[in-house]
Amino acid sequence: MVHFERATPHFIEKVQDIIELLKPKLHTVSDGDLKINGFEVDSRKIKPGQVFIAIPGARVDGHSFVVRALEKGASACLISRKINGEIPPGCIWVQDTVIALDYLAAAHRRSLNVKLIAITGSVGKTTTKELLYNLLAPHFYTKKSEGNFNSTIGLPMQILRLERSDEVMIAEMGMSYPGEIRTLMRIASPDIALWTSVKRAHLANFDSIEDIARAKAEMVEELGQDKTLIYNADDPLVTKHAMTFGGRKVSYGFMSPVADVCGQISAFADWEGTNFKVDYSDGQEGNYFLSAPGKYNIYNALACCSVAWFLSLKQMDFSASFKRGVSIAGRSQLQIYDGDVFLVDDSYNASPFALAQVIRCFCGLSEKNYRWIVVGDMLEQGRHEVGIHRVLGHELANADFDRVTFVGDLVRHSYDTFRQFSDGNAQVEHFGDVQAARQITDAPIPEHSRIWIKGSRAIGLEHIAQAFTARLENRDESFDTSPFSLHGGTDS
Repeated sequence: MVHFERATPHFIEKVQDIIELLKPKLHTVSDGDLKINGFEVDSRKIKPGQVFIAIPGARVDGHSFVVRALEKGASACLISRKINGEIPPGCIWVQDTVIALDYLAAAHRRSLNVKLIAITGSVGKTTTKELLYNLLAPHFYTKKSEGNFNSTIGLPMQILRLERSDEVMIAEMGMSYPGEIRTLMRIASPDIALWTSVKRAHLANFDSIEDIARAKAEMVEELGQDKTLIYNADDPLVTKHAMTFGGRKVSYGFMSPVADVCGQISAFADWEGTNFKVDYSDGQEGNYFLSAPGKYNIYNALACCSVAWFLSLKQMDFSASFKRGVSIAGRSQLQIYDGDVFLVDDSYNASPFALAQVIRCFCGLSEKNYRWIVVGDMLEQGRHEVGIHRVLGHELANADFDRVTFVGDLVRHSYDTFRQFSDGNAQVEHFGDVQAARQITDAPIPEHSRIWIKGSRAIGLEHIAQAFTARLENRDESFDTSPFSLHGGTDS
């Protein structure tokens, strides 16, 4: 095991810094004083001065693109094998490029006086990160992990972007298997750990939700006792593991009577947002408007309030950030056309809990509107996948939708269950893939329609959202669902 927590603090700005830290088998760098302009694992995106990390992948080996990266101006390349039988000029040869990247990030992070906030949870990580960035950026020099860079490759690359002037970093920590959170914690060494939830997600690699909780709890186990844990007190599995932490704890929730930060939805929510009140354990209170529908989004806001309150920010500073909200492609992204048709692009990801929340939110907001939900497969559910999709069909049958469209192989089980239990009033259809489902965007769209698109990213429902957008904006849009357009190219 590599002890990233023991990494020697070292600010990385030149190629020579990498050589000194990694002590490679061999390097062919002629100028160690070259400035580093960042790190990259995708040769298509490499910019002059960046260090290219050659990652051996299941489908593509980054070593195949080392020469291309050097031709595009990479300051150096980290490699773990020879390229065409030799070590090209400008390369640093290490045993494992991923471990090397992680170690560099651990050393770089420990050289900086930056307060690092780590966020994990089955749902809500990205939205919470973006909301929290909006809260903190006006007060601190703040960086956040971009996009979905939350793995043992993505997070280190984000940490290596930190500069000496930065005061705060907000980082997501994703998890697909046991031990991943532990590794990320040892690399990042956070000052504040925020745990949002434990839900049924990534079940392909876990036998139960309790196993997911134990793997997420690695955050608690690795957090220093002089650090701070912020957690969702309404989630019993999160609370169970949070109670084992001996350091400073801050809890939040709607239902827990002893939470430090207590939320209450104070007015009827609509599609454009929700009013809510927050009571803090020190007697402070705040009234806010979050530009996002659904109670599940207020949980994200409560998490942000907890961090900001712990950092002693003034309550009045929260309102503008929450009202501005966040707009993340494919994540509950609301578009309104002519004040009459509402389209929600929520195509980036899907889990049983997330879809249940969407159904509840949708039906609570759309009593007098035409309700149309487009649902794609929920992936990474392992041996539970058939049962989970049947439950989804039952939940949708018990809701009051005017039209339900299923897209994908697994939601065939949802479709069959829906037809078995529905009252027959809804229009229902099933398509095997996105290409076949394209025809729904050509059909007439009734007045006062509310359309919500939800599914796992690999299904490609963002193309349905794009086609709806093109239709509603009265413009043509090419519709290409080739593997390249859905999943990116084959270059590294």
